[in-house]
Amino acid sequence: ISLFSGQTVKVYNVARHLVRLLAYDRIVSQGSNALAWNGKDNDNQIVSTGAYIVAVTVGDRTETKVVSVCDR
Repeated sequence: ISLFSGQTVKVYNVARHLVRLLAYDRIVSQGSNALAWNGKDNDNQIVSTGAYIVAVTVGDRTETKVVSVCDR
């Protein structure tokens, strides 16, 4: 198993303010990896309904995806 270090996962609101730091310098293995987000911010409060940007950084490469959070 090849291991990679330096994976950081952050969640931002659409105004680009950091909502949650999910992982910092996390070691991951090659291939698919999963990390769950419980929909809470860094203060452990449930975030508002809307769009959020998830940014995953490994080394010097960052990829972003937009996710939607819906009130149940």
